[in-house]
Amino acid sequence: MSRRNVLCFAAALAASRGTPALAALLVADFMKLSATLTQNPLADLDPDFGGHILDAIVAQGWEVRLVALQASPQSDPDLARLIVAAWYSGLISGKSGDVLVGYENALVFQNVDFMHVLGDCGGAFGDWAKKP
Repeated sequence: MSRRNVLCFAAALAASRGTPALAALLVADFMKLSATLTQNPLADLDPDFGGHILDAIVAQGWEVRLVALQASPQSDPDLARLIVAAWYSGLISGKSGDVLVGYENALVFQNVDFMHVLGDCGGAFGDWAKKP
């Protein structure tokens, strides 16, 4: 990605708050980056959940870092780890503390067989009594 493309993307990201079509395009780009970082197929990632993560990143003022990360996924390992952690936990650790962006769609519940959303039964009635 050229420097010009990075700058155009940053400007579009900043302007996208009021433009749904542009915002959808940017979410699609973020989803591709997320698939690369989490090493999950793009089809397994929820775009609504990804949009919430992207909104939280923008709210923290990390647009420039995000654009650089999209240009080169190795350029900002701290932001890359933060994005992966957000996908798995549903939390973004930001300047003002943790921000909950989601919970039920967190990857931990999809990628770890024995994990399930608290409050949801992991199987039929009595399933919890079976020895692992």
